Amino acid sequence: MPANRGKPVVLLVVASPDRYGVMNLLQPLGFQVSVCENTIQATHYLIDHWVDLVLIDSALPNDEAFTCCRELHRTSSVSMYPILLLGPDDAAGSAAAAAFEAGADDFMTTPLATAGFPARLQFHLESIKRLQAVSSISANASSAELAMILQFLEAERRTGRMIVKHHSCKGTLLLSNGRLVHAEARGFLGIEALDEMLSWTSSTATFLDSDAATPSGGLEMKISEAVTQAIARVASYRAAQRQLPPAETLFLPGPVDLPRDSDQVHRVVYEHALTGATVDELMRDHELSRRHSTVALLELIEAEHLVTAPPLFLDFGYQLFQAYRQRKSLRSLRTLKAGLDAVSFPLKSPHSDDEGREVGGQTTILGGPRPGHAGWRQLPTRNATWRIPAPTLILAGNDPLVLQPIHDAMVLLHESLTKTHAAHRKELCGISITRFEFFTDQLLDVVQLPAVLDRPCLRWLDQHASELLAVLLFTADHTAEATQQNLRLLRQLWARFKGSYHLIVPKLLTKDHRALFRLDCALCGHRLAVDMDDVGEQTTCPACQAVVTIPDCLDCLAKTMGLPDDVPIVQVAVDRPKAVRDLLVLELDVVLKLLDDQTSPTPEWTNETWTL
Repeated sequence: MPANRGKPVVLLVVASPDRYGVMNLLQPLGFQVSVCENTIQATHYLIDHWVDLVLIDSALPNDEAFTCCRELHRTSSVSMYPILLLGPDDAAGSAAAAAFEAGADDFMTTPLATAGFPARLQFHLESIKRLQAVSSISANASSAELAMILQFLEAERRTGRMIVKHHSCKGTLLLSNGRLVHAEARGFLGIEALDEMLSWTSSTATFLDSDAATPSGGLEMKISEAVTQAIARVASYRAAQRQLPPAETLFLPGPVDLPRDSDQVHRVVYEHALTGATVDELMRDHELSRRHSTVALLELIEAEHLVTAPPLFLDFGYQLFQAYRQRKSLRSLRTLKAGLDAVSFPLKSPHSDDEGREVGGQTTILGGPRPGHAGWRQLPTRNATWRIPAPTLILAGNDPLVLQPIHDAMVLLHESLTKTHAAHRKELCGISITRFEFFTDQLLDVVQLPAVLDRPCLRWLDQHASELLAVLLFTADHTAEATQQNLRLLRQLWARFKGSYHLIVPKLLTKDHRALFRLDCALCGHRLAVDMDDVGEQTTCPACQAVVTIPDCLDCLAKTMGLPDDVPIVQVAVDRPKAVRDLLVLELDVVLKLLDDQTSPTPEWTNETWTL
């Protein structure tokens, strides 16, 4: 701590300085308060300024408080100083639990107690002073340097406690006369905890000379022996890291079943891998340490319990060509395409013989009498023989609510053409199936997938892979979170079906006639909702005040998903039967052309041209 400093300095990370009355409580007590509005501002401030304590509002939007806490722990200048969160909480203490999980030193529930709040701040400040007064070693160290520090403490026959921090992870070592008597880190105890700490690439280590009592069942071993054993195991972990497949790799069940007596680590990694987790996601799994996940995954691959799936959309054009090469039966879809192409709009009401009428310039609203009025016709439900397989169109996306309008539009189209309800059923795994028969003997199954595909869902896809016709993935969210979810869905589907894929940006109007899509601010990550029709116009991020130019929604999706240019992206008014009919015709046309043309695997589309 710099010498000759007067007032303790508190960094307050909050959207509004007046929130919770914090300023009114701190300033009369002699605290010097600096205010930042988000993680980026706070991180930049701490590069050039010293603080004694950091206060973060837990109610910042989009979990910004917990992100901020984790990011500040990465900064060495604050890693040894208190980071406190404050804000409202529920009866279960969910906000407090999330705060401590993010690495916070304390959580204070609002409204703040006039006497208790300053007292708790003073307690944390005094704790830091005591820590700095007795600390004999404090350093930022690599894994190798941490091992050298421990060996130095052994040679000096030191007694005390070492605290090791790595981001939001924390470990503790107890030494007695230069011998290691206790170790714990991330739920590990003993030598396993030392392995965990030495596997961290960098950390902040602080040793405190003390006469700390030795816990029962301690290690009682030489530090040099413990470190030598741990380094050997960490070296094996590093070697395993280098042998792992690329970060975006997916997995499929291997030819060898996982033994029933496998340990929990192997079972967890196996289950998560088979439900679509990539290598990178497996390494960041909160249930396990990166070290355990790495070693277990490599062992599962080497034992052939898992096999790697091909990368997403690898050789997309060629795979698309191959997918339909042997499926001559799909040529019967030509009749379905011709029939749909001939449908005229506006549609007739399915409940009467009246013509449909346009309402508000749209053709999605059907005319005819209302239920209970003269002329109303009750529709029967079409019988379906589910044992007969049908070409299957997959509807998927991170938000199931976005899938419903296109399904409803298909139902309207079917009812208008057939005067019957389409058959429908739901699988136990949560998959919803509707069998459409727009024209006699022209079956088409439309399947709505859940946002998260578990093992039963993936098993259903494996069983019906030969019936799949195409995949439509819908996303109105182009945020980092939605992108990660949709990429996971795509990887899971691509591992099982290498046919036609279209990414759909749904155009749904709000009550004020805006077609919104969501994206992250490039500067601070705040989630923005912008109008698809305002391409090129500028708006201001409410979190960081940065000027944001609204991108084309198709270009934005292509960029955030990082997909090849030959994967088509379409903007569709999904609540309008005519647009949905056009989308079905488009998809059928793609498949039929691939069936007819067996000479070239090169698709003929670009993302910029598709708007329905």
